[in-house]
Amino acid sequence: MIDIDNAVKVFKEYIEPYNSMEDVAGFKLKEEHTYNVMKKSRELAELIGLDEENVKLAELLGLLHDIGRFDEMKIMNSFDANRFDHAKHGVEVLRENGLMRKFIADSKFDYVIERAIYHHNKLNIYKNRRWK
Repeated sequence: MIDIDNAVKVFKEYIEPYNSMEDVAGFKLKEEHTYNVMKKSRELAELIGLDEENVKLAELLGLLHDIGRFDEMKIMNSFDANRFDHAKHGVEVLRENGLMRKFIADSKFDYVIERAIYHHNKLNIYKNRRWK
């Protein structure tokens, strides 16, 4: 089962060091955006009648979809989609040092989570179907 409360706790711990960045306002906007997407993802999943496990998966995807954005600001000193693929980077972040397991104990959703994050910012998924 997906423990959303734990995932939010882990997310807050993960983003805490970024809270001291120069662009605190930009950081706060990204944090707020993340929680809004998480909430909307849950609402949409419930609206279309998904079972509780998939509702929680949708909620987790909303939480994790922009995890690569926080490094983007640190690395690029801006949020620039033309120079930094935050979605691809987000998948890399989750793969590093077993971070995914901190968000969700079971690996059965890893493929779905990684694909959803990787593709969430792509204009044309068909052109980006090469999955790594």
